[in-house]
Amino acid sequence: HKIINHYTYTLVGDGCLQEGVSAEASSLAGHLKLGKLIAFYDSNKITIDGSTDLSFTEDVAKRYEAYGWQVLKGSMYDFDEIARLVSEAKAETSKPSLIILSSIIGKGAPNKQGSHSVHGAPLGAEEIAAARQALGIPSEFYVAPEATEYFAAKRQEWKKAHSEWQALFDAWSKANPEKRAEWDAYFSAAPKSFTAPSFAIGEKIATRTASNKVLVEAARALPNLVGGSADLQSPNAVALPEVGVFSDKNRNGRYIHFGIREFGMAAISNGIQLHGGLRAFCATFLVFADYLRPALRLSALMKQPVIYVLTHDSIYIGEDGPTHQPVEHLASLRAIPNVRVLRPADAEETALAWKMAVERTDGPTVLALTRQNVPVFTKADPDWQETIKTGAYIVKKSAGKADVVIIATGSEVSMALSAAEKVQDKKIQVVSMMSRELFEQQPAAIRSAIVPEGVRTVVVEAGSRQGWEGWAKREDILSVDRFGESGPGDKVAEHLGFTVDALVKIINRA
Repeated sequence: HKIINHYTYTLVGDGCLQEGVSAEASSLAGHLKLGKLIAFYDSNKITIDGSTDLSFTEDVAKRYEAYGWQVLKGSMYDFDEIARLVSEAKAETSKPSLIILSSIIGKGAPNKQGSHSVHGAPLGAEEIAAARQALGIPSEFYVAPEATEYFAAKRQEWKKAHSEWQALFDAWSKANPEKRAEWDAYFSAAPKSFTAPSFAIGEKIATRTASNKVLVEAARALPNLVGGSADLQSPNAVALPEVGVFSDKNRNGRYIHFGIREFGMAAISNGIQLHGGLRAFCATFLVFADYLRPALRLSALMKQPVIYVLTHDSIYIGEDGPTHQPVEHLASLRAIPNVRVLRPADAEETALAWKMAVERTDGPTVLALTRQNVPVFTKADPDWQETIKTGAYIVKKSAGKADVVIIATGSEVSMALSAAEKVQDKKIQVVSMMSRELFEQQPAAIRSAIVPEGVRTVVVEAGSRQGWEGWAKREDILSVDRFGESGPGDKVAEHLGFTVDALVKIINRA
């Protein structure tokens, strides 16, 4: 039974093929020999500024041949030829196909066709009237009889094809009830879950390392979980040795080597998610979120639950220096509507973060993870595994009404706990706020139960203070608002004044 046996078609234009992401995706598609991918290239040689001769004179056909694609050429206006080219594309099973179709932008508008004046601008009433006359269109609303006849015939073809597929699917379902149950689970909108590994209090482990242990368990429980990294499998800690690598020789592999193509990786993950039946994750350094941001923004806009594993989340990555040390990135990702940023503070929180990401179905989740080891700490809230789903919970409760509440995220929660131990004359409550934007969505009663109103609040995060001003006064925020330096992570933090003692000084200031 061949239940899934379709082609993927994409429509591209001159502008699309100038964008770098097209090079990333097309290169990988050729490498993977994706023979069921067919792209129609509307080659009209016009962009907003004018002719493509202004800036785009490369031989696109040779470029795609170099990527390992089959390249075919024809006219946008010869339907029989297009049908023949599609058949030829389908006959080539070891290469994706680019069908270059020459066209005239605005064809039929006698005074504007072939000009950039019809790219992204209305024709205007006068030119519309002239186009109708030139094309022989008799009225304002008109459907050509040929189109009506064509789609009437097609409707019957498609109905027959669907009925045949449904019969095949029903026969397959009857013969393979276990696989049908898997199918239903894969395509169900119901949240999925899994059993995460446990971690011992006091254990020191980087959250990226803990994340890998959780990811391996998730992949075992969720056979439709697929993804990979942009050439950072080991640093991102996303290896899945049990599932195999997807390649031209192994279509059953679930790990994808995306290569150094962050934007392409995220865009492909969106495509996987939009197809349905699969759950996609992708991974790179947090600082390289800049390279994939447009695709992440589309994940959010389209409400696609792609999971972004972004490691090396602060200045503590050390010797790679300021080019690789994220500063403004957490703030910039939180600014994108419908992106949920989770920055777990230890291995236990990391396990819950993965569960929350897998269970989310209405948008993307970013997991911001450490390179450096952090201790697994005791949580004061006995129900913290439920409370954390609000975005925050109490890690250390004060004895009586708190004088100061410290809000911390990620690795800085341990820092906050150390600072609280050093402060002798104040009652300190420590809150781990794994997701600020999620916590801010909670009812006031929940927010005030964790961060009491009227109590002085201090915030600590190894990143830009932007966005935290709503939670604490500027002078009560310990943040990193400049680029880092190259050196061991703890030495860089000390050099920047981002230390436990600096936090204690802020707490004791009032």
